Amino acid sequence: MNEDKVMAAAQGMLEPGEEIEAVGVFEIQNDYKAMALAGGAAGAIAPGDNPAVGGLSGAAALEGVRQAEAAHEGVTPTMGLAVTNEFIRVFAMSELGGSVGSELMRFNRDVAHVEVKKLGFNRHIRISDPSSGQEVGLNGASFGVGAKGDKAVLALLTQNQ
Repeated sequence: MNEDKVMAAAQGMLEPGEEIEAVGVFEIQNDYKAMALAGGAAGAIAPGDNPAVGGLSGAAALEGVRQAEAAHEGVTPTMGLAVTNEFIRVFAMSELGGSVGSELMRFNRDVAHVEVKKLGFNRHIRISDPSSGQEVGLNGASFGVGAKGDKAVLALLTQNQ
């Protein structure tokens, strides 16, 4: 399970006295305007009337938007979050196989600002540190595979709000 990989990566980076409270796997927050434009453009230029070709070109366009947004933000489309008693740690993850890479960001829980919005079954999370200007936008699930870890992370991030 991907949460186990995030847990193992975070365990190797803990500072003395730091303990992991929850881990989850999240996606970069989608730019819905860019995705709509890309999907519409792909559908308009897809050759013929084959819905399968149109669907594949639309999916490729949407994935391209996710990849571009992640590169622009300096993150990966899929990220692991480890919430410890001191920090919110954000890790790079590969999409296939879920291997965990380097730590992308670290937020001190005492000063981080966390905003969570519901959008259907998804949760949009924005974590920011006003003092450093660092921020990340994420999507998490409230049900399905991986929802247990996401819910645990969300519960910790919103407990003082």
